[in-house]
Amino acid sequence: MISIRANPLAEEYGLSNLLHSEESVLHKSVDSQKRPYIIGHYPTKSCFYIRYGNETKGVLKYKMTGKEIIDFYHTYVEEEERGKGIGNLLAKAGMEYVVEKDLKAKLSCSFMQKFVDEACLPIYYDRAIYSYPSKE
Repeated sequence: MISIRANPLAEEYGLSNLLHSEESVLHKSVDSQKRPYIIGHYPTKSCFYIRYGNETKGVLKYKMTGKEIIDFYHTYVEEEERGKGIGNLLAKAGMEYVVEKDLKAKLSCSFMQKFVDEACLPIYYDRAIYSYPSKE
């Protein structure tokens, strides 16, 4: 019998049951190190996630604060994966969702604010509501 190694991040955010589900997959690709990954959206857990194989390596948590405002309040990437662009992939997925659904994004998470500032895309700026002082 083959067992899948437990992933604490997946368990913490209740994502373990998504290991073989294609319904929530937004994007499949390979990273700069040629590792395949998927980015998914799990609306019932209010998060976007990135998974390499069977392991969830990062999450972007949000809450809806009305019909048209999504509050991105927490980004987490596994310690061994930090600095590899995973947070940026999650942030981009979140902001692309905002654009697609024509929402406003409250940026309570400082990482999300930094991502939007550094992306320099008017389509993101137009939808951003800053919770921290902007660098502008």
